[in-house]
Amino acid sequence: MALPTLAIYGIPDRDRYALPRFTHDHSITLMENGIVKTHIALERHTGIKNDNTLHRHIDGLIESGLLELPEKFDLVSVNSYVGNEFLSSSGSFRFKANRQAALHGDLVEAYGWLAKENNDNRIAEAFLCEHELAQVFSVVPFYPEIHDKSLFVHFDGGASLSSFSAYIYDHSNARSKFTPIKWNWDLIYLARLFDDNPIVFEILNEGVGAHFSAPGKLMGLAPYGKENEKLRLWLRKNKFFEKARKDKTKFNRGARAKLNYSDINLNTETEFSRDIAFAIQQEFSEVLTKTIYDLHEKTGAEYLYLSGGCALNIVTNSQIVQSGPFKDVFISPACNDAGLSLGAAAFLEWKKYGSIERHSPYLNNFGLNSSYFDFSASTIKEVADIILRCGIVGVCNGHGEIGPRALGNRSIIALADSIELKNRVSITCKGREYYRPVAPIMLDEAAQELTGTKAVHHLAKFMLLDLPVREQFHQSVQGVVHVDGSSRIQKLDRRQDNPFMYDLLKYLHSNHRVACLINTSFNRRGAPIVHRNEDALELAQNMSLDGVVIQGKLTKLRT
Repeated sequence: MALPTLAIYGIPDRDRYALPRFTHDHSITLMENGIVKTHIALERHTGIKNDNTLHRHIDGLIESGLLELPEKFDLVSVNSYVGNEFLSSSGSFRFKANRQAALHGDLVEAYGWLAKENNDNRIAEAFLCEHELAQVFSVVPFYPEIHDKSLFVHFDGGASLSSFSAYIYDHSNARSKFTPIKWNWDLIYLARLFDDNPIVFEILNEGVGAHFSAPGKLMGLAPYGKENEKLRLWLRKNKFFEKARKDKTKFNRGARAKLNYSDINLNTETEFSRDIAFAIQQEFSEVLTKTIYDLHEKTGAEYLYLSGGCALNIVTNSQIVQSGPFKDVFISPACNDAGLSLGAAAFLEWKKYGSIERHSPYLNNFGLNSSYFDFSASTIKEVADIILRCGIVGVCNGHGEIGPRALGNRSIIALADSIELKNRVSITCKGREYYRPVAPIMLDEAAQELTGTKAVHHLAKFMLLDLPVREQFHQSVQGVVHVDGSSRIQKLDRRQDNPFMYDLLKYLHSNHRVACLINTSFNRRGAPIVHRNEDALELAQNMSLDGVVIQGKLTKLRT
């Protein structure tokens, strides 16, 4: 019988080796028989956003019994551009693999050691999983029926050997089912437009180190701008001023001489800055879609599995789904680095069994009891009554979502019919910028009505698409419609997807004609999404919410 699989994504002791600080979203996944048993997003455990110090915490997690490990297990570790090693602070957990010069599309044998009190090692076999492969395979636990001759694409700010890579899955190829066909750093500039561009950072009033938060902010600001091809060509000709961090002289002179803007100050209020944001989004979408479409033409692949942090760009995702050449497109709710340990574990389990189980996105279960919770019809009505009085309610039910977006289990919800209420939720309670939209959650039939689409694409289940809302509904759901008339909709197809949210939405729609609710992550700006019940109650009180639902039970916080 095959052993369970433990997968980790971390780096060696950063302090000891003076490693860069730009890896993030460290995590652990334990799988058995193709099913996730435990998943730990380190930031949810420590309460530190983008925590990248797994080496400091893993010993304590194991020794305290919080991380219950089998007596024997196989280990797979994900590498990154900082190396192929992992070493805990005590040295008792060790992983080492040879440096790889090329992508393999498979696991590589490695050395792993976890000491017990009697100095016996728990690790049966150890493997290295290339960062790119772990990222593309993070899609599979949510779409386990892999289509033959599919294109798997990874695009991120950086991995082990590339920022962009592509694999072909060929079931008839007995030697290697995942064949790398491309990997390079050619598109790194495109990713850095969002996470490491000095002009963008000045627009957003962000400093060095804001590469985790800047992409979402830039995507939120871009629809406030308009197309200006002259501006875009000037930016492209000057490589988007990627070297302007210390000296903006050339940027300022060029902007005054070549462009017709009355105000070239860089901040979120100027037309000039907003048009720059629009141009960057346009450049990103056009270049990435062309790159992917060229790969389709070269390979003939009919299905696309897209991954990496850049797969959170909902504008580009929507273009590929609506206008691309693929029969279908699949993206993980944890398509960024948050899904790396999951992807590595799933790949090894897939190698063992030939398949893995389909999973919901509610996989952040570390330190929590069973995902089961109960609620009553009276609780649904009480929550609805608070919401109908323009109240704001936090939700902390079951296990938390994997990935960066709350999908109903760690959410803040409110009516979607008011800009004022949206601002209260986003700006007052969460501390976010005014230009960042909030998303709605709704039943599938409401999504069809609001978008005028008979079949809303399945990626909307994970809030991964930018969907146009019919103009006739803009007023009634104004709190969740962005300035360009679009919305990042989350739809619920079936009650079993999320029973509490489904019943609440069903009640509100049937009795009060409420089509959708604001659904934004249950956290303050700069903090991770809340994880534990006690933290949810404290945070709800600190944010002055009107109520909080914890494991199906409502606590009213304001009268």
